[in-house]
Amino acid sequence: QQQDDAVVATVLDVLYDLAYSPAPAVAQELPDMVRFCLECVKSSGLEMGIRDSAALVIATLAESKPKTFGKEEALVGQVLETLFHLIEQSPESAAGALLESNPAWKEDNDDDDDGEDGPTEMSMAQGTLDHLAC
Repeated sequence: QQQDDAVVATVLDVLYDLAYSPAPAVAQELPDMVRFCLECVKSSGLEMGIRDSAALVIATLAESKPKTFGKEEALVGQVLETLFHLIEQSPESAAGALLESNPAWKEDNDDDDDGEDGPTEMSMAQGTLDHLAC
């Protein structure tokens, strides 16, 4: 499992680096890149940090190639459906995650440290939605 996670993490690093490339092949392969990342985001068998990296690649592709990303309406729908599903299924409060994404409120909540330092499904989904909305 650790070897598989390492391979997926390496692939995601490469996709992230490619996201800002002006090469036409990136725009042509964008739907497949996003679909791969979506599968990673959905996979509960992967470490949360890797799933968060996949979400970052999706957000970065949307930011760097907005016209190409936006033309893929069905794909955008799949991304949104996946992110909303993660939020819906999360035991965390959606409002709580929104408050934590604001740096001023996060400082106030740091006293309530519950020992969870890494990303969660909720924070990953909401952070990606934030990037897509920009």
